[in-house]
Amino acid sequence: RFNLSYAWNEHMSLSADYGWYYQSPRPFELDINSNLKSKRAESYGIGIKHEVGDAMVVSLELYNKNLSRLITIDSLWNLSNNGDGYSRGVESYVQLKNAQGFFGWLSYTYSVSKRREGTNSDLHVFDFDRPHLISVVANYKFLEHWQAGLRFRYGSGRPYTPVASSWYDPNEERWFPIPGIHNSDRYSAYNRLDVRVTRHFQFASFDLDVYLEVLNAYNQKNIVHYMWDETYSSKEQLTIIPFLPVIGVSARF
Repeated sequence: RFNLSYAWNEHMSLSADYGWYYQSPRPFELDINSNLKSKRAESYGIGIKHEVGDAMVVSLELYNKNLSRLITIDSLWNLSNNGDGYSRGVESYVQLKNAQGFFGWLSYTYSVSKRREGTNSDLHVFDFDRPHLISVVANYKFLEHWQAGLRFRYGSGRPYTPVASSWYDPNEERWFPIPGIHNSDRYSAYNRLDVRVTRHFQFASFDLDVYLEVLNAYNQKNIVHYMWDETYSSKEQLTIIPFLPVIGVSARF
């Protein structure tokens, strides 16, 4: 990997990077085809960072990754390195330094990731493609030993393959799903707010933080999976992390 940066002036800098990355096949894939090669990614990007006085830092980065030698499966379940794909996008970041007790950051990423791999030889949306990602972290230090903060995250729903219909096998005495177009649907967007209040204690040989945190403060039902009934005619939502108060202690020696 190569990195190059240039200081335009004392407040602004430009950067560029280029690299090749490799990932070895998994053991079970090599058991099927010992001639498989490592998956390969060619990555390059450019970025700009600007310091706005002493209180704020703003950055913007564009990137692109070309993927090759991805592992695919043919009709006979043989494995090969015939897959390819790409991932590209833009990342923006704003950091607010300690200004009158406030500090934190905001980031936004827009990206597109598509691949030809696995059992689907068509160019399709990658399993973990999430076009929009937003993160906000804000903290406020009040009084001498107290701090309050929040963290908010938003992300486009991950893609999944829907069930188009189902059929019944009398020999097996069970229903089987008929999948729709690969990764043609998405789960609902993910969003969550965590809130924390911290009391700091300072002792002679160590520091101690005692905090009360509320995870998923407004009890958002973030869907991570659907559970289908035995006939694949209806589904239930599987969600994670409900409204959850947490009391914690952190010590630094």
